[in-house]
Amino acid sequence: MSRNVWSWLRQLFSFNNRSGNQAPPDIRPVDLLQYRLEQYMHEKKPFLKPGYTIKQLGEDLQVPSWQLSAHINQKMGMHFSDFLNQYRIRYCIDLIQNGTAAKLSMNELSTKSGFQNRNTFTNAFKKFTGESYTEYSKRYFKF
Repeated sequence: MSRNVWSWLRQLFSFNNRSGNQAPPDIRPVDLLQYRLEQYMHEKKPFLKPGYTIKQLGEDLQVPSWQLSAHINQKMGMHFSDFLNQYRIRYCIDLIQNGTAAKLSMNELSTKSGFQNRNTFTNAFKKFTGESYTEYSKRYFKF
């Protein structure tokens, strides 16, 4: 690939991160989108917003939504809803493990984790952990 194309790709996928975290200088341009996506999800936690869309994510990252969708489908092997739900379940597991979830009903926990309803929460929890919420949380607190 010509030097101009690499330069253009780096410029397209580079960003000014307010937290001071810059993409590593030796990162390949094809991996910059993945890097930006992971950084944004970790730092801003947009998955906690119920109803968050790929269009909103694209606007937040200043990347066309079709490009994000293709990246998530092809590079990550999942649909956008699973991509978001994976982050939501990780967040929920953190709440369970640090004891915060013990004070919340399942409906409150699902809403706090970004889910619009309890059914979607329970299905996603089982899909990503292999256990129901009740089975998993029993190891951390009593009902």
